[in-house]
Amino acid sequence: WDPTRRMLIPIGSRAAGPLDPSLELPHGAIRFGEGPSGWLARQRTPLRIPDLDRYPGIATRLPSDAAHFRSFLGYPLEISGELLGTFEFYSVNPSEFSEEILSQLAGPMETATLSLQTALVHENEIRREAEAQALADISRTVTALSEPETFFDQLARALAPILDAQYIGFLLYDESTETLEPRKPFLGTPEYMLPLFRISLAAGSPARARWQSMESAI
Repeated sequence: WDPTRRMLIPIGSRAAGPLDPSLELPHGAIRFGEGPSGWLARQRTPLRIPDLDRYPGIATRLPSDAAHFRSFLGYPLEISGELLGTFEFYSVNPSEFSEEILSQLAGPMETATLSLQTALVHENEIRREAEAQALADISRTVTALSEPETFFDQLARALAPILDAQYIGFLLYDESTETLEPRKPFLGTPEYMLPLFRISLAAGSPARARWQSMESAI
């Protein structure tokens, strides 16, 4: 569950046996309230659907890549009211999952929730350690300022673990041309493409006004 985007992001799936090549397990981000997965995120209660084709109010919101499945069994994974994700079962056969199975899996789902929480905590710890190391690298880079090209290269590489961005670089203002000029190296971009990142700051332009306002742009 991505609380910022309010979407469920599939992280893994497995088929119990060989599937018809034309069939695919559900994938792709799922919006809050969309299909049975989104219903789990909204209602926070286990859900059993004997026949997706006949279930009113949910089948019509199924993601297109799940439409070939007939029955569904799902559990919300939450701790202390915080949604972590969902655990779901799909079958191409109708009425595949019984009420008995729904009850029997309640205990294992609690274990799965605790395991997921532990994994997320560990992942966050690793991310914080990487960010702390990156900040230390940035501090050392600024302290050891030498050649501009070396400085920008080292600073961009130190920022990479924090930003998780495809491109990282710096643009410096050139007063003579009224432009922001990209400085090499620009991580993720070959040198011949650097002119594409040049930004004109002509007087009276929206770009100039935004730059002078010193506001961040996302």
